Amino acid sequence: MILQPWCSLTVRRTLKQQLLHQRQRPLGSLSWLTSLLQRHSQTFVPRCQTPSSLSSIRSYHEVSFLNTGEPKDVLQYHSDTTVDDIVPPPSSTSTSTTTTTAAPLCRVEMLHVPWNPADVNTVQGRYPSPHKNSNKKNNNDNHSRYFPSQTVVGSEGWGRVTHVLQTDDDKNCLTNDIPNWISEGSLVTLGASGYGTMRSSLWVPWHDLLTVPEQLLDRTGPAGCTLFQLGGTALRLLTDFVNLQRGDVILQNAGNSGVGMLVSQLAQALFGVSAVSMVRRGSKTVQELDQLIDYMMTVGKNALVVVEEDLIDDKEAMHTFQQQLLDLSQNHQLPKLALNSVGGPSAQLLLKVLESGGSMVTYGGMSGQGIQVGTPQLIFKDVRVVGYWHSRWMIRHDISEKQDMIDTLAKAVLDDQLTLPPVEVFSLRNVHKGLQWQSEQSQAVIRSKLVWDCQE
Repeated sequence: MILQPWCSLTVRRTLKQQLLHQRQRPLGSLSWLTSLLQRHSQTFVPRCQTPSSLSSIRSYHEVSFLNTGEPKDVLQYHSDTTVDDIVPPPSSTSTSTTTTTAAPLCRVEMLHVPWNPADVNTVQGRYPSPHKNSNKKNNNDNHSRYFPSQTVVGSEGWGRVTHVLQTDDDKNCLTNDIPNWISEGSLVTLGASGYGTMRSSLWVPWHDLLTVPEQLLDRTGPAGCTLFQLGGTALRLLTDFVNLQRGDVILQNAGNSGVGMLVSQLAQALFGVSAVSMVRRGSKTVQELDQLIDYMMTVGKNALVVVEEDLIDDKEAMHTFQQQLLDLSQNHQLPKLALNSVGGPSAQLLLKVLESGGSMVTYGGMSGQGIQVGTPQLIFKDVRVVGYWHSRWMIRHDISEKQDMIDTLAKAVLDDQLTLPPVEVFSLRNVHKGLQWQSEQSQAVIRSKLVWDCQE
């Protein structure tokens, strides 16, 4: 007998006990089964009959690591065909609450998970917990339930709700605590970090789930799963630090990065602001550099793209660049917002052309070099140098703010205001092939993003 996922925990446990008992004697009458179902008719409730919830349940699989190190060396694929993960963990609390009261849980079958720099740093043991010094509890568990001592990797992604836990310890009905916009079949992304998403399924408190329009999956396919962290970071950088006005100009380095490309598009579409991006020439040929700049101007909607190496230690070039920035601004002002994800000399270039009283926001450090700020810039230009960490923002803000952000980003894509980066998809079992492909992306002129397919 197959125990359907829409049976309550009480029914499933009792059925298993009765079936084990029946094995000790001839099958005989099944009246005991009829009686059992009648006694528990209130909890034996069929669920929303979506292909996800009533089709065969996946066997469990994950990508995890035992010890920290380089991903190619320590990540392992694990699977167990005897495990379907339909029984929830004993208890769980969310980072979204300061209490220890268990929240209703939802089982989410993961569809796609993007591979982010934060995931690499986590596996390397270099990524701090965003829950440190937070007044909100962190009981999100990225440890494997089925493979001892393993830590499941992955910080975001999207999936589909297949089960909503109906009871807590078979005593108190909790279904009514869950809002009606989350139900079986809902397409969701995570509203909190720390769960470990590179697996077939996981159980999540309902208030750590954010709903995603079904049209986004239809329109974008696997690329849509990259929107939430990249786009969320871009939107917060444009919203939370400076009151941008239509006709302003913003400046950023690494404008060809995933976040950078979304910043420039959102700046124009949502704020009427012109984005100017700096990129590195590096070892690119003239043709490759022209191809990249054209891509950033057309797809990225940049108003201007400049090459960093042409500005360093060249006062005349810097003067020309400043004039270009002034000409782009309707108020004839230099940028009051600069976005830094590189550090080192690149960050210094941003500071040199920042408007007095402006802000430079650092959200990454690709070069591994620190940021030097001149004393005159702080005293006479009154510039602000601050940082942004998206994981921390997700912890500190409530579900309504996070859902509004998801809705804004999804609408921008569906309204053709935002183009997501190209992606390359690998199944979890091909984790090492995917990592090898990723290592070769550093030589690509227009980089694609690595996405994992969790549906095997």
